[in-house]
Amino acid sequence: MTVLVLALALWLAPASADPDIEPAAAPAEAQADEDASVSVRRASLMVSDLDAARRIYEDVLGFDLARISALPADSSAYAVFGAPEGTALRFAALDTAGEAGALGLLEVRGAPLPAGGRTVIVLNAGDRFDAIRAGLTALNLDLSEVFVLGEGREMAFTDFDGNRIYLFETR
Repeated sequence: MTVLVLALALWLAPASADPDIEPAAAPAEAQADEDASVSVRRASLMVSDLDAARRIYEDVLGFDLARISALPADSSAYAVFGAPEGTALRFAALDTAGEAGALGLLEVRGAPLPAGGRTVIVLNAGDRFDAIRAGLTALNLDLSEVFVLGEGREMAFTDFDGNRIYLFETR
């Protein structure tokens, strides 16, 4: 608990309380074209018991439940999270006071979770979806198929250290 409190305190603290330390400047290419970067949408956690997880994230940490939904058998969440096919999945979106859908909880019933659980970071690719996919392919990373949903596309990839990243675009 002490580590969690310390981590939250460091995360919430200002970048520098020392007036002699200046924050790092953004790279020139990022300053020139802010539209070219991706944006973080949410972190999503794979959990074995959604009701138990909600007691932590809602009751203790103060997130607000936005919605819970059972996911269909053809949901992209199976590929994104690496959940075994045929398991029952439920997804909860949790809000903070300032951000809708800031945290996702994906419940997997009927199968063990990967060792250490599974965290997925959700990124909005903006209009760079195809270029990002090509770059990830060139790096020989593990990519899921591309899923077309409504007016957008989504996919997942695994980075060099096994972290799962979910990338989406809306048109």
